[in-house]
Amino acid sequence: SSRGGRCSCGERWAGGLMPGLLGTTLSTQSIAFEGEGGGSGITTAVKTADQSFSATALADVTDLAISLAANTTGTFHFNGSFFSAAATTGLVISLSTPATTSYRNYRASIATSNTAVFQSGATADNTRLVGTAGLTGGLLPWYLDATVVNGSASGNVTLRAGSEVGASAVTISRGAFGWKA
Repeated sequence: SSRGGRCSCGERWAGGLMPGLLGTTLSTQSIAFEGEGGGSGITTAVKTADQSFSATALADVTDLAISLAANTTGTFHFNGSFFSAAATTGLVISLSTPATTSYRNYRASIATSNTAVFQSGATADNTRLVGTAGLTGGLLPWYLDATVVNGSASGNVTLRAGSEVGASAVTISRGAFGWKA
């Protein structure tokens, strides 16, 4: 069957994909789709500047917090690239969810070189998923996928990050993005 439709921004899409969705210059955008399958929409967030982390403590990643309404379930995807001050310094990523979350399950993949990848998952807020190496002369990819079942209060699902090694920075590059469906 043919897939396609029109989003609330007026752009037509076909084949199950909408060109330009991730190329937006807005930091947060909500898009509702019409057409096959309907749905309540997709919310996106785009990182507008590089952000460095030089502590092992987790901190919020600026621009990558997406709201989740009370009594709803959301699927989330965060994706981007990073570089390190030293090849022995890896990226740490995690997730923070609303206080009334009754279920969360997230999994991450962090490249530790051009040929190796660390993968892990967690079911508790702020669990450190630790890549043990980085790249100083280029960018390495990372992603985190999550399912979150929220309770009675709305709140944000926020990507968090840190450095594997204190006082040695890792930097998440601008253009990293997240979306919720």
